[in-house]
Amino acid sequence: MKLQIMKQDKEGWIDLIVHLIILLIVPLLLVSIVGVIFAFAFAGIHHDFAAVIIVGISMTVGFILFPYLLAKKIYNPRLNDLGLKQFTVTEVIIQIAAITALYLFLSTKDYSFVHLLMISLQMLIVAATEEFWARGIICYMLRKIVDNKWFVLIVSSLAFAFLTHLNEPLLDNLLYRLPGSFVIGYIFLQTNNLRYAILFHFAYNLINY
Repeated sequence: MKLQIMKQDKEGWIDLIVHLIILLIVPLLLVSIVGVIFAFAFAGIHHDFAAVIIVGISMTVGFILFPYLLAKKIYNPRLNDLGLKQFTVTEVIIQIAAITALYLFLSTKDYSFVHLLMISLQMLIVAATEEFWARGIICYMLRKIVDNKWFVLIVSSLAFAFLTHLNEPLLDNLLYRLPGSFVIGYIFLQTNNLRYAILFHFAYNLINY
């Protein structure tokens, strides 16, 4: 694996590394803090939709709003730099076909409509927010440091598997989440399309729910 280090002065290197560390750690803290705050706010509501709202708000704040605003302020990336490309006809066809196949498979499971709707909403939020952070923002930062897809793939996959899931058993992260993260990361880096990564992550979570 040949690493091509991007040209930076010493101060630029330090800034990049500090910003990367901030973008790796602070979003995780924000998700936890905002999640706890809203869990208390919805403490008297025992409904699956309340859980979806809590997950949606906390993960959107931690994994989308904070990292995007920070990266935008410092580096001003284009949406295309983060994998948010314009839709193409081919992509729409692939997405529709994949989602249709996914729900045909899920229809064989013993889920009620409401339960399937709730877990679909939750898994979509999880997939979209985590992928925006791990693949969009973190890969963008890593590519500013080293121009090598394999390096970016390995580091971003390790961050996703082990940092995002610190509360999960280490062996589960190693055997279940890390391989999935490598596949999703590879898809993203080959296509530079965040929506493909989100779709695979969404399907992966739903199938293994």
